[in-house]
Amino acid sequence: KDCKLSDLSVLMSDSESDDRKSEVVRNEIFERKIKGLEKENSEMNQRIQEYAATIHQLQSIENGGAASGPDDTDARQLKEEVAVLHRVIAESQTEIG
Repeated sequence: KDCKLSDLSVLMSDSESDDRKSEVVRNEIFERKIKGLEKENSEMNQRIQEYAATIHQLQSIENGGAASGPDDTDARQLKEEVAVLHRVIAESQTEIG
């Protein structure tokens, strides 16, 4: 009987050890996912800055009396892309949080 109790305590320790190992693995997976999302967020912020600069340049050209037409279309498309990127960043941040 003492042997069985002894064996039970060993099994419980193994179970606890397995729980800890699986928790460590889950934490590592979450950390990798967070790093990936942070990198994606950084890249999207960079793209937003580039698009905003392009929009500003297009608006400056337009205000300077340059011909309108394709520039208006480009500016509109860039604004739409910036809006999409803002939504994606917001979604990424909610996933991180």
